[in-house]
Amino acid sequence: MHRALGFRFRRCLMALILLLLFPFCAATGQSGTSRTPSVKALNVPPPGFTALFNGRDFTGWRLSAKAKKMWVIEDGVLKSPGLLEEWGADLVTEKEYRDFVLMLDFRMPAISDSGIMFRRIIPKIPNFGDQEQFNLRSRGGMGHLESFYFLPHGIARRMTLTEEQEPKVPHIDPEVGVWHTVKLTMQGRTLSAEYDGQVLYDRFTYPNWMMSLEPAPIRLQKHVFVSGEGLGQRNPCPIEFRNIFIKVLDPSDPTAAVRFPAQQGGRRERQTNQPLMKSRDAEPLARIDKTELLPDYDPAKHQEYVDQHWPKLSPEQVKRAIQLWKLKQEIDPDMPNRGFSFVKIMTYVAKGESLPAENDKQKTPNMNDRAKSHKGKTPESRSSILFTTLENAAGLEIAELRLVPSTREE
Repeated sequence: MHRALGFRFRRCLMALILLLLFPFCAATGQSGTSRTPSVKALNVPPPGFTALFNGRDFTGWRLSAKAKKMWVIEDGVLKSPGLLEEWGADLVTEKEYRDFVLMLDFRMPAISDSGIMFRRIIPKIPNFGDQEQFNLRSRGGMGHLESFYFLPHGIARRMTLTEEQEPKVPHIDPEVGVWHTVKLTMQGRTLSAEYDGQVLYDRFTYPNWMMSLEPAPIRLQKHVFVSGEGLGQRNPCPIEFRNIFIKVLDPSDPTAAVRFPAQQGGRRERQTNQPLMKSRDAEPLARIDKTELLPDYDPAKHQEYVDQHWPKLSPEQVKRAIQLWKLKQEIDPDMPNRGFSFVKIMTYVAKGESLPAENDKQKTPNMNDRAKSHKGKTPESRSSILFTTLENAAGLEIAELRLVPSTREE
């Protein structure tokens, strides 16, 4: 009897000890299952998103010779700890994106500077590049749109850019050594941005002369070394990324809210849901597609060719070319080569073959006639004429002065 009671007591005591130890084992992972997220849990996109980085290799990215030396992958994380002497080591997606939602995590192991680049900027900004940059900076405030910072004052004055139209962002210095999350939503010319759940931009709209509607790659910047107070003599700007996801959005209607500089200063906004052109214009576009490019056109000198011939168009021809180009983008957004299509439209209009506008029976002059009328005018005065024409063309975007799509392959 005593032996039976002693055995039962020992069994109850062992069961009590196990119950007391189980929570401790589960919390410390000694039970065989750790609560720490594994590497496999990283870089898995949420529903509706696609992973730009798979956590294992650089599939889907283009790396220059410099980038191959500067970036490594460790434990599912993109890392660039080294010191870069000269620019040219950004990570660049193979695909290009126009409208999208981009989410990613970034971490700065030390005081650093980097950025996320997307969409092309229309004005030529010296020493900046041709894409917008959402800045990631550990000191001096992050989240700035760098195109406005580097925009020459001359362009800002000519396009009547006011301080109220420039983007405003709260001052945030991200904590070093900690993972942070950024979410960018780009649709049309409207940008929204969040940082660790805090809204930085709530549908900020770029001026139509500033932001291109052409798709562009996503770039993750590797910054060159910096120096200065508190930065050290040669700070390598280390940066890390993970969980890089993107969701492609349907293109927004670019005519929904088009802004124009007014003649007397200030700006006015035009709302319209009307189609840009009548269906009859689909016929000339079909004929244009079948035409051959002129022998003097060299794809390698695309921009030079357009810069040479575009100023020779009359105001009526400029308006007509923009109308046809807008319609072309609407009915054929996946055209194989946008640069070729634009040059064909420009050539077609210059030859006077376009259909006359409604209630306009007068034949528009051809390119050569317009060139004669420009004799004696400086290039600056010709540019001024074109800007005036485009600014006053109701329903058209002045950005199309430099809408010229590139035939260049990245």
